[in-house]
Amino acid sequence: MPNSPDPFALLRSLNSPADLRAQPESRLGEVCDELRDYLIQTVATRGGHFAAGLGTAGAVNCKQVNKYLDTGRSVSDIAETMVISEDDVKKCQEEKAAQPAAPPAGGTKTAPAGTEEKK
Repeated sequence: MPNSPDPFALLRSLNSPADLRAQPESRLGEVCDELRDYLIQTVATRGGHFAAGLGTAGAVNCKQVNKYLDTGRSVSDIAETMVISEDDVKKCQEEKAAQPAAPPAGGTKTAPAGTEEKK
């Protein structure tokens, strides 16, 4: 049976941050792909789980962004805290503004059947 090529050859060649910085920008996508595949294979064969951000790189949790916005924090502060771009924070802000207003937390109160108020 012939040996298959090492699927992580590029990763194995990176032994320091300097090695990564020396890679041409055109190969960074390949580095990311290998790293993602390596993480998936490692978790699949050894057990464990991914942290929230590893499986959804680039996704923004607008629910959390809007929680921060509701406290009065600035767009730049939220972007720095969540390690996302200010544009992503603004997109979440715009999405929230475009949604219909949510009903009050307690909903509307109605009297139980048979207990209507008499005038």
